[in-house]
Amino acid sequence: MAFAAPLVLDLGGRPDNASLRPRDYGSGLVSAVAVVWGLAAVTAVVLWARPRFDRGSRPA
Repeated sequence: MAFAAPLVLDLGGRPDNASLRPRDYGSGLVSAVAVVWGLAAVTAVVLWARPRFDRGSRPA
């Protein structure tokens, strides 16, 4: 997010040259953060729901 801050906040841009930053960096940043948090949530749910085996009890 720190790397994207100048692009999202439009720092150092030139108002007379719109082609310097042709993309919507704000929505791109939100999308990237949402994907990362979504993958983290899915991983946490999968690890939580996975069956846990105790080392002391083994199937016969």
